[in-house]
Amino acid sequence: MQENIFLFHGENTPALKNHSQKWIEKFKDKYKDSFDLQIIEDSKTFHFQNLLLEAQTVPFLCEKKLIIAKNILNKYEKEFLKTLKKIPDSTIILFIEYRKINKTDKLLATLLKNANTTHFELNSESNKKLIQETLNKTQAAISNKYLSLLEKTHEKNPHKLINSITQLACYSHNQEINDEIFYKLADIQQEPNIFNFLDTIYTNKSQMLKQLKENLDYNPDPYKLLYMLIWHLKTLLQIKNKNTNGLKPFIVKKHSNTAKKIQLNQLDNLLRQILKIDQQSKTGLLKGNNELALAIEMALVKNT
Repeated sequence: MQENIFLFHGENTPALKNHSQKWIEKFKDKYKDSFDLQIIEDSKTFHFQNLLLEAQTVPFLCEKKLIIAKNILNKYEKEFLKTLKKIPDSTIILFIEYRKINKTDKLLATLLKNANTTHFELNSESNKKLIQETLNKTQAAISNKYLSLLEKTHEKNPHKLINSITQLACYSHNQEINDEIFYKLADIQQEPNIFNFLDTIYTNKSQMLKQLKENLDYNPDPYKLLYMLIWHLKTLLQIKNKNTNGLKPFIVKKHSNTAKKIQLNQLDNLLRQILKIDQQSKTGLLKGNNELALAIEMALVKNT
């Protein structure tokens, strides 16, 4: 292993940046004014020969030369590893890659093996650590319910995770966070309550269509909505026919008033139409989510 070659890589960019900054500060504290610093980043004019030439040059009037090379390994050339082995001990190279280095690339795999390598993985554990670090910095107390939802929603985007927590933290110092505030500040689409949609059927057509759209916008797969709709209509039909065996008392109580207001043939027609749509989707007569969603909407419009 080469003691003067370092590689920090991975998708967890906040942790990678934080670690890199601490590493660089520690290097500066160790060598004080006795080092030369060069930062090389990927650009249209970048060429690996420039990096290798800089690395082979002995530092002038100082003990060490630190080269920080950011996001340039996607442009490496076949001979660069051989050349890296020849750089003087006075040169330290820190490669920083905001991506995971692919071990299937033999040359880069060799670099991983020979360099002092740290991988900043993006996973549940690293996200929890980011959350705790952000809470410590902001000195905020945020409900675990909201933190869990943020972690789940932004599991692949640590920047959004940190930004959302920071915004909530700023707000929480002066105001209590509730669901409405949380979804506005965290920029997360709140899952529509499908039962609110079911309750609008036969009671408010404009609200029914509005909530139908909200449910389908949130989850473009209409099958959950279809099966809940079938359950709801069958429940109303049971109550209408005074055959409530198997239904829980609170369900009967909740839907009794709606069932009384509906004509039996109207309810029966809609249920038949929805069951027909279900069958057509299974046999391929309705192809894709869009056709299924449109069929459900048309059945509701015609039969409510």
